[in-house]
This record gives sequence, structure tokens and C-alpha cells, in this order.
Amino acid sequence: MRIEGDLAESWEVAPDGLQVTFKLRPEAKFDPRPPTSGRAVDSGDVLFSWKKFSELSSFRSDLSNAASNAAPIQSMSAPDARTVVVKLAFPDALTLPLLASAGHLWIQPKEADGGFDPRQDARGSGPWMIDSLRRSVGVEFKRNPNWYRRDRPFFDGISMPIVSEYAQQLAQFRAGNIWQGAVRQEDILGTKKDHPNLVMYSSGSFALAGPRIIFGVERADSPFRDERVRRAYSIAIDRDLLIDAFADVSAFEKAGVKKGVRWHTSIPAGWEGAWLDPKSSEFGPNGKTYAYDLAEAKKLLTAAGYPNGFEYDLHYTPNGYTPTYVRMVETLAGNVEPTGMRAKLLPEDHQTLFLPKRVRDKGKFTGISIISASAAVDSLAMIAAYYHSEGAMSVNQPPFEPDPSTDTMIEAMRREFDMQKRFKMIHDFQRMMAGKARLLLWPGDATAFELAWPWVGNAGVYRGYGTYGAPTEALVHQWFDQSKK
Repeated sequence: MRIEGDLAESWEVAPDGLQVTFKLRPEAKFDPRPPTSGRAVDSGDVLFSWKKFSELSSFRSDLSNAASNAAPIQSMSAPDARTVVVKLAFPDALTLPLLASAGHLWIQPKEADGGFDPRQDARGSGPWMIDSLRRSVGVEFKRNPNWYRRDRPFFDGISMPIVSEYAQQLAQFRAGNIWQGAVRQEDILGTKKDHPNLVMYSSGSFALAGPRIIFGVERADSPFRDERVRRAYSIAIDRDLLIDAFADVSAFEKAGVKKGVRWHTSIPAGWEGAWLDPKSSEFGPNGKTYAYDLAEAKKLLTAAGYPNGFEYDLHYTPNGYTPTYVRMVETLAGNVEPTGMRAKLLPEDHQTLFLPKRVRDKGKFTGISIISASAAVDSLAMIAAYYHSEGAMSVNQPPFEPDPSTDTMIEAMRREFDMQKRFKMIHDFQRMMAGKARLLLWPGDATAFELAWPWVGNAGVYRGYGTYGAPTEALVHQWFDQSKK
């Protein structure tokens, strides 16, 4: 992985690895509208944003040493308007990736402290700025004339309608009103057949994220406190069947288009180099944890004292993620039911219940919670967040039985700056976690295909890194080709 600067024009790491000095890009400027009025982004904005992040963010334990001894950053200071000095508690291979992460330290202007309400409005320094926001209708963006890249973006504006019903979304795409990214895998081939001039392109890679199956172990009598039950749940999942159901692998193969298929392990399959194929001999015997084996699942349940299975609460949210997520939850529940593990589906409001109690409560509930997650900035960042005892989403702290050896492995990985050596350590971690099954990911992924209308120039050439980074990393390189409309 190579990190490029955006707001940071350059940076220097001290020889002992305990300090990073950043130089800010002088031509980076905020939204021209008041109260930022097109002023340059300065180090005061970074310190303001760091203070908010380190005090309020649910992910502060990933970066702030004051929030977690496992996090690297002790302090930030600003010798001048263009310089930010970051002091570290220990050398850490994750410091730069986490600071580059779109899910962590968002640089807000100082004016967000009373000058405007960031919950209702935005004054950023990116390629576009919000022109209008109509809740449940859509968002309109227009080009930020102050963005530091003078040759991008090509679009003067972007319209992002909110179309909650997939059937309507598909109909709008077929009519040419939505330009790209609106078609599920099962409808790709049919839509392309009906509209041959559409551009079909492959993502060429596998997911860096996906739904996560979190076991609730708050009660002492929770079946999921037993490793054998968690492993039984894992091998009761027919991964190839579910991947085919949601990625339409068989239909593409019948049409002569072959998709790659991979199973997720304790990390998503898209992390090239870090991910280890559980089907390979290199993975070892714990790879069986991911192989469908209904008979073995029943044996494990019997050994754990549940010969007839049990009923469990399955927490999910019908209004927080996509309709596909809801289908995934319902399909997964049915897939494991032949073992006798019977799901009691509990749909919950995302904002008031699911997010605070199922996503952020780290196992402090009963049953299973299936959460959706965006891509981490690095495979090790995902590991640290979910498996270290002080991680923001940790499954290695009470009510789980803490495992100090897991912390030791993760801390050693964070201090290893040789990427190939770190990959080998992550491989060892995956082998170990397959046996413990503290956390399961959605079964796996297949390479996806997408459709775009031909007037979208450069569609599919650049990929955005996750949802948050896509506009800056992919859309800035696209254009509207009027001749093909």
C-alpha cells in the first residue's frame, strides 16, 4: 500500500519513529462561502479537528493514546500555520494509514465551532461542495473552485438522488436518469442485454469490507460463549451457495463470464497479500472452520450440550443499511437453521437502538448482531479495531474472555514496518482466529461487474477506496461526454 498526500503536501518520520512532521498544502482552501470564505486550510484546523476526534469519536481508541494504550498518538502541535507535529508513544506502522483514513480524522474548519452547524451544513476543502440537501430526496454538489487540483474535477456538479426502492432505482437507471452504480449483480446481464450500448466493466478485485457477524455473550448462559458453538455456526454456512445467491456467479458463468470467488476469513478477501486462502494447504487444519459441514456442525453443538440446537435473537436493522443487507440477514438465518440454531429475527431502528446497542456495545447483548461496515484503511487496522482488547469494536474484552496473546500478536504486527514480514504475521493471526471464531464475516465475495451509460467518460477506470473516499478518488477523473448522450 502506498500513501499519497492530500491535505498533507509532504511529511517526515523521525529516525526513532516517534515523531511525524507534516507540511500542509498551501493551495488547499475551504469552501468560498461564509464563514470559511475560501481561506487556506491551516494547522489550527488540524488541531481543532484532532481535539474533537480525540474527545468525541467512537474510533478515538484507534489513534489517541489518551483513549487507549494501544493507540500511538500522544499529541499534536503546530509550530506554524503550515506545520503539524505528531508525537507518538511508540513507532507504529498504522499511524500514517489511520491518519489517511476517511473514516477517522476528518479535517473540519475552526468555524465549525459556532460559525455554522456541521450537523446541517458543510464547509469542506474537497473537490465538490454541497449545493443543496433535501432529506429523503437527494444531494446536489457543485464544483469547489478552490480545490487545489486545478485540472480536476471534470464534472461541474453531481446529483445524487436518494431512491430507496431498488425497483425504482433500476427503472431510473434503465431510463438513463441515473448514470452508473445502480444495478445489482442479478440484474447486470439482463440490463446489458436490453441496453447493449451500456458499458459493462469488472471491479477486478474483492471486497475490503462487508457484513460482520457479532456474537452477543452478555449472559453467562449464552451458547455463543462456547467456541464450539461459534465454530458450528461458521461451518453451518454454505459459503459458496450464499456467494452465488448474491453475486449471481452461476448465471455469469452460463453467459461465458467467469467470476473469481473467495471466502472471507477473519479479514476480508480483498486484502491482497494479507489475506490467506482458507482452502489452501498453507492455511492448515483451521481452514475447516470455513468449509460447509452440516454433520460436523451438529456434532459440535451436541458436544457443547445443544443436541437439539437452540433459539437465538438475531438483531438487524431494516432502515440503517441497504435492502440487500436485509436479504443477506434473512438468507443467512435460513442457511444455518438445519443445525437446529433457530433465529428469532429482531428488526431494530438503526439510530436509536441498533447503532448504540448492537454495533458499539461489543458483545453486550444476547444472540447475534449482523452489522455492516465500511472498508478499513489497512487490513491490520481492521484487525486492531476488532480483535485488540482496546480496539473500538473489540471482541477481545468482557463479556468475552480476554485473550492477552491476541493483544501481543497485534502489537507486534503494528511495530513491524516490513510489509512482507507483517503479512506473514497476519497469516498466522488468521490461522489462530479461525479456531477461536470470535467474529465471522459475511461468507465471502465474488468479483463484481458494473454498468454505466457510455456518456460517463472513464467509468470504471479509477476505483474509490470505500464509500467515503470514492468522490475524491474516482469521480474526479470522470467526465460527461455529450456526444454519446
